[in-house]
Amino acid sequence: MIDEKVLGIHEIWADLKGRIVPVLEEAGLPLDTEWVVPPDPEMGHLGIPCFTFAKVLRKSPKVIAEELAAKVKAGGVVAEVKAVQGYVNLVFNEKEMARHLLPEILTQGDDFAKGGCAQPEKWLLEYSSPNTNKPLHLGHIRNNLLGLGISNIVRFYGHDMTTMNLVNDRGIHICKTMLAYQRWADGKTPMDLGVKGDHFVGDLYVRFDREFKKEFDVYKKGGGTLSEDEYFNQASTLGKEAHT
Repeated sequence: MIDEKVLGIHEIWADLKGRIVPVLEEAGLPLDTEWVVPPDPEMGHLGIPCFTFAKVLRKSPKVIAEELAAKVKAGGVVAEVKAVQGYVNLVFNEKEMARHLLPEILTQGDDFAKGGCAQPEKWLLEYSSPNTNKPLHLGHIRNNLLGLGISNIVRFYGHDMTTMNLVNDRGIHICKTMLAYQRWADGKTPMDLGVKGDHFVGDLYVRFDREFKKEFDVYKKGGGTLSEDEYFNQASTLGKEAHT
């Protein structure tokens, strides 16, 4: 049996806000303030930065934090309230917190905290959008796992999450590769060479850059004064072909 008097996560959050909001209201401060997690648990478990309050109260964040912290009452899952470097930080009573949350965790299982956001928002997350002119590598797996993990967490929490993978296959970089294929691939395919398609394309991109560097070196030795970018866009034979 679960004690009906035991608070769940939503009730705990309401209790925490109930200790802070009246104090903010009394001071004439915004009620929809930001909550942050301190970098060190020794400083507290949850806090409110007071820097934006300085303009309203015309006091330093440090003084504001001290005044507000003195008025916020501890109790229940809040073991202590303290001012730390311009923040009002709440220190949780971890035993009380566990006593309240563990029954809910055990009851809800994998659905614990699902849809827990107070105000659902629309999110857009782009990943991993690899460079279409370079071979894929282990870093892309890392980015895919991070993107998938973040999107799953945000969606689980109740936000409207849209994910996308940008395939950037337009632009001068693609034209360079296409020109390299026309000039130096001799009509061969990745299958002909026994290489992966992304490596095949990447090699062509590198080949173009190498051939352009040769052209630019000849230009510079002949007394040319344009920068590499200027030369590519204004005077280079390869640059002109790539652009057209």
